[in-house]
Amino acid sequence: MPTVTEYKNSKGKITSYKAIVRYKGIFLTKTFPIKANEIKTVKREAKMWGLDIERQINEGIYRKEERKHNYTISQAIDKYINDVKPNYENYLKWFKKEIGNIPIRNLKRADIKFCRNKLEKKHKEIPIKGKREVKISDDFISNSCINRYLAYFSTFLTYCVIEYEILEHNPMIGAKLKLKENEP
Repeated sequence: MPTVTEYKNSKGKITSYKAIVRYKGIFLTKTFPIKANEIKTVKREAKMWGLDIERQINEGIYRKEERKHNYTISQAIDKYINDVKPNYENYLKWFKKEIGNIPIRNLKRADIKFCRNKLEKKHKEIPIKGKREVKISDDFISNSCINRYLAYFSTFLTYCVIEYEILEHNPMIGAKLKLKENEP
């Protein structure tokens, strides 16, 4: 049974109710502020919320909310790599290094264009056989390689929209980010 606690201001007037659920190892709280003269309605709403959470726990359908709105691009990429295990994680790690500190909900097309422009100035990295080092070439990476980087990042963003529900939409959709590829 959930506990509902009332909170009063300095004048003794009830300002909000706090519902507390302690059930089968799960501890949740939610505050319900009072607007106008809705004391009984808000108290009932708090109680019903607690009962609904307990019902969900009993039925095995309760899913703990993640704080997805606070995810940075870096955290989302780490979660994606851990869950999906793509064979293109090095491409995503490049984006993580460049714009990983941006909250994913604040990602704009301008950030992606910034990355694309930075990729155009990126030199080819040639692995040295038998060593974990790379040799930096004088040549820049090709447009087709840049398009691959963007395609993999778009796949990641679509996953964030559909599976993780972190984003409302993929900011790359509808943008003309793809570069013209060189003729073979």
